[in-house]
Amino acid sequence: QLDRDVTTIAFPNGHYDPTVISESIEAGYSTLLTTEPRWVDLDCGEDTHTRIVPRVSVGGVSFHELVFQLENFHSFAREAYAKLKT
Repeated sequence: QLDRDVTTIAFPNGHYDPTVISESIEAGYSTLLTTEPRWVDLDCGEDTHTRIVPRVSVGGVSFHELVFQLENFHSFAREAYAKLKT
């Protein structure tokens, strides 16, 4: 038993559809992880506290592509966090 709520779910292989999103939100998850290459959706549906978050894939890319992905993700995460605080 955990001493806190589990609010994050990772979709197997990153696969999801609108039904899976709805059921995840209904089950109480507020962070939804996918492997889909996308930007973070800060306004996912009607529940603005729910986020669909991409994970950065480290397989199948060159070192330079990985550095580029991580730098862009870091910059975007910093900007998104600043927006959330306002």
